Amino acid sequence: MIIYKSYFSIDGSLKKEDVFEGYTDGSTWRGWANVLFTREQAKIWAKTSPYDYLFSSIDDTLVIYIDKEGTQEIQMLELELGDGKVPCWDMNGYCFVELERTTDGFKRKE
Repeated sequence: MIIYKSYFSIDGSLKKEDVFEGYTDGSTWRGWANVLFTREQAKIWAKTSPYDYLFSSIDDTLVIYIDKEGTQEIQMLELELGDGKVPCWDMNGYCFVELERTTDGFKRKE
């Protein structure tokens, strides 16, 4: 499995403010891109989402508060990238679409 850096947005939005950098192996779940975010990438995405979030100081779990009755807890995993391991969080289950950069902005990756 080859992991590479790419760009993603929820539901394939092409607006610059909706595009996030992350990692993937190109696989999908129910048609949505399987995305891994570093802590910094996860924070950027979470701040623009309608959800509150926190990183647990106990075990580095990313906790996303979906609504008053529900949370999603995402365990940290180490991703082997180039010269070392990088902590990442698996964002599968969200409606991410992989994008590619163009001279004009972004387009859906084919």
